[in-house]
Amino acid sequence: MVLPGLVMVFSVMMLGAHASVVSYQLHHEANTNARIASLGGDVAAIEEGEWLCVTQTRVLSQGLWKLVPLTLEAHACALNPRVGP
Repeated sequence: MVLPGLVMVFSVMMLGAHASVVSYQLHHEANTNARIASLGGDVAAIEEGEWLCVTQTRVLSQGLWKLVPLTLEAHACALNPRVGP
């Protein structure tokens, strides 16, 4: 009776760890793309005043995530060099 409970707890912990790692990578990609857009790179960015903002989205839908897909989103901004005094 204890072993199935431990397996369930371990599975949920592993799913949470996977989601947090993917979320970290997604935020890192969004920050990098915002900096690239700020430097004039070819990245789709939205101008919000003096900022260039990038939104990245990823859906976790493989493995156990097929049961309940999880959508992760990261938003990052960098200073827009085209706007200034």
